[in-house]
Amino acid sequence: MPRELLRSVYRPDHREEYHPSKSGKLELLLPELYCSDVLGLFVQWLCVGKYTERNGLVMAFNDSPTPNLTMCNTDRKDTMEWAVKAAILAWLLGEKLQVPGFQNYAMERLLAALARTSEQPQLTVALCEFAWENTVSSVLDSVLRDLVVRNWGDAAVVDQANLADWFSLMCDEESFQDKFMEGTLISLEKRREKVLVAKDYLV
Repeated sequence: MPRELLRSVYRPDHREEYHPSKSGKLELLLPELYCSDVLGLFVQWLCVGKYTERNGLVMAFNDSPTPNLTMCNTDRKDTMEWAVKAAILAWLLGEKLQVPGFQNYAMERLLAALARTSEQPQLTVALCEFAWENTVSSVLDSVLRDLVVRNWGDAAVVDQANLADWFSLMCDEESFQDKFMEGTLISLEKRREKVLVAKDYLV
């Protein structure tokens, strides 16, 4: 990957992830969280300004140290939409590399993916926990909280199969608890009158 291309997008105050190699190119040293599939999305975006989305299911977020974007059997229960998982992982990679343009693009893709109809709810406790445990910014936290509160009551969007898990999560996240209590006093229809747009969650 050419040095100039990487230098054109990353912040100059954040260099520890980029190391010059003997060939004169910059190498990325990343933790296990970022599989080669996610790095591939970054390279696509870096070269052409977007990445190619796939339609289908991948494994949902679980205890695996390296979440991947490998398509899987649609008969499995522990799955989620490729586009949603890819956007979450892309945003987190953009944060790690401190490339705000990639984060903002991933946020657009996340909101677009969650706006589409899915056969199963995409907003789950596992997704929120994974995102919040792996970000140092409040931006991803904020958009997921807003999405959960906005869509709470619609089981096609928010997975409410285990309310105890949501209760536990809210107990650990006081700001989420306050937002949830305030927001759900309003009807689902009223909450959805305000459309969430990516520009409100840009880095």
